[in-house]
Amino acid sequence: MTASIKRTLVRDGLDSGWHEIRQDEIDAIRGPAVILGDPGLGKTELAKWLGERPGMRHVPAGKFERHADPGSLINPGERIVIDGLDEVASAEPGGAVDAVLRQLSRAGNPTFILTCREADWQGAAARAKIEQDYATDPILLRLQPFSANDTYGFLSQEFPEINADELLDHLMEHGIWDLSGNPLTLRMLGEVARRTGRLPDSRTDLFDRACRVMLEERNQLHKGDPHARRAEDELLLAAGAICAAQLICDRAG
Repeated sequence: MTASIKRTLVRDGLDSGWHEIRQDEIDAIRGPAVILGDPGLGKTELAKWLGERPGMRHVPAGKFERHADPGSLINPGERIVIDGLDEVASAEPGGAVDAVLRQLSRAGNPTFILTCREADWQGAAARAKIEQDYATDPILLRLQPFSANDTYGFLSQEFPEINADELLDHLMEHGIWDLSGNPLTLRMLGEVARRTGRLPDSRTDLFDRACRVMLEERNQLHKGDPHARRAEDELLLAAGAICAAQLICDRAG
């Protein structure tokens, strides 16, 4: 688990509303479950941690969807943790859920936990499909951002060479404290501080340096892709064009 931070989630209790649970309480949930969260919030780290628990097996969604014999990926009686529904390519809304459910059917409909970006979850339609196949509503869990204690613990463990108090005070003073709740963003800020000794005073400089950190391709699956060999300035221009199109067109994606 990233920096050994124990995560908090909120569970949809349907009629009883939402209530908080800790990650080590997920084991007690029976039947299908879906973990939702924004990009960089730590869904994959949580899925890997769950996959190491007794009776569970972590499988990336892309691998699960491509596999000719999905049942062979888990042992009998194991619960499969399918990580990254949003990574399953589909031209149709809800198609990724259909693809995963077909594979689950081929595997004998084992109990599962599925992770997905909040924006890519199809809501009631996806829940209805799962209910049809499993005769029960899936439990929805929403992964929560880091707490103040989590952010300090993360920085202290991942970046012991920087002053965590100074970095967090900087975010508070500049009105950007909310950035600290996302583990991926917090790691990016920690790397900027490690390279420069401290965070830049202006948001413009911070954004510029953070963008250059984000340009680095760290996914081994994409190391050989053409974009990974592009010059830094080319990538910055491309990212700027995408952002400009989103702003001008008022579109999220």
